[in-house]
Amino acid sequence: MNEHRDGMIQELANYCQILEEQYLTLELDEISAEVIEEAVRKAILSGRVVPLLCGSALRNKGIQPLLDAIVKYLPSPERVDGVGINSVTNQVVTRKPTHKGKLLALAFKVVNDKDKGLVTFFRVYSGVLKNRMKLKNSTLNEVERVSGLFRVKADETQILSDIGVGDIGAIIGLKNVRSGDTLIEEMDEERIVLEGVKMPPPVFFCSIEAESSRDATQLEKILHNLSREDPSISVKVD
Repeated sequence: MNEHRDGMIQELANYCQILEEQYLTLELDEISAEVIEEAVRKAILSGRVVPLLCGSALRNKGIQPLLDAIVKYLPSPERVDGVGINSVTNQVVTRKPTHKGKLLALAFKVVNDKDKGLVTFFRVYSGVLKNRMKLKNSTLNEVERVSGLFRVKADETQILSDIGVGDIGAIIGLKNVRSGDTLIEEMDEERIVLEGVKMPPPVFFCSIEAESSRDATQLEKILHNLSREDPSISVKVD
C-alpha cells in the first residue's frame, strides 16, 4: 500500500507546487492528506488526470465516496463557462456563469415518465430559467413553452418558479426537445449550440413493423420518443 501511495505522491508533485516542495524536503509519510487532496484537485482541473472510483449503485457501495469526490475535486458549476458555437456565424461563443446573463442551458436527458409524460432534465450554464417562459431550442431552431419546472430528488419532486446558474432541474411540456439539445431565451438572436451529449454509434440493427395499420401511428410515436431519450437510437423507414 505504501508503495502505491508513494508513487501517487511522486506523480501528483508535477501538478502542485506545495506538494512538490514537501516531496523534496519531507519524509513521504509526513505529507498530510489535505495536501495530497489539493494536489489531486489541481491535477483533475488541469484536464490531464481522470479520477476513477469503484462501487455499486445496486448495493449502495461506494456512493458516498463518489459524492464526496465530486465536491472535493471537481470544479464548482459557478466557475465553468458555457462554451458553444453560434450556429449562424459558426463562431465560438462563451457565456459566463452569472445569474444576470442570457439564459444558456443544456437538455442532457429526456425520459418518458408514466405520470408526467416527457420530462426534460437540464443544466443551467448562464442566466435563469423560469417557469412558463418560452424557450428556443437553438439546436432545432424551435420555440416551446415550459409547462412545469421542478427539482428531482430520487422519487420526490420539488416545484420551482425558477432555476439558476449551476443547478440541475426538470421541465415538462417540451414536445420536441431531444437529449443533448441547447435551450436559450426565445428572443435571443445569438443561436449558441453547446457540444451536447456524445453518443457511441449503434452496434445492433433490426427491423420492426406494426401488427396492423391501426398500430402503425402508435409505433411511430413510440420510436420517436425512444430516439429523443437516447440519441444513439436511429430510426429510418426502408
